[in-house]
Amino acid sequence: MAHLHMIKSGLIDFLTLTCENFKMYLSSKNAWSTLSKLTWDTDLTSSRFILAIAELIWALELFWPGNTLDLKYSSVNFVGIVPEILWALIFLSFGVIQLYIITYSIIHTKFSKFFAFADAFVWTYFVLSILIQTYPPVAAMASSITLVIVANWIWARPYILAEGLYRAGIRRKT
Repeated sequence: MAHLHMIKSGLIDFLTLTCENFKMYLSSKNAWSTLSKLTWDTDLTSSRFILAIAELIWALELFWPGNTLDLKYSSVNFVGIVPEILWALIFLSFGVIQLYIITYSIIHTKFSKFFAFADAFVWTYFVLSILIQTYPPVAAMASSITLVIVANWIWARPYILAEGLYRAGIRRKT
């Protein structure tokens, strides 16, 4: 019993120290500056690249023989509405288009903005459908949830920036 008390005490000390260090880091000017730059002052090329790689991997997995989307835990299969091969083609085409946008630096065109919306919609629909249909939630879906957030951020961030610039009275040169 003494060992459990020591482990519990050590764990509490570790968490307290970690939280204090994290609070101290966040209170520093450098931390907010770094987080702000990562959030707002990038063109999201690396995020788009990671999303493209993920889309190509999802396509490969969906092309794999067998029924990947057979969700045995649910009576309703939202992703099963569309055949698995079609999902594979969608993810393959989205991955290729994403690489095209990155390669030719056409990030700010109307096409890429429309594509960002379509990409965010597909990721959100697909991942949320799987999450809704499985209980308990699969821990491995955490990375897919992150990809949903990234896809939605790639779509929404330009509009948030434009609104902020508009409200600040700054006109963009495009």
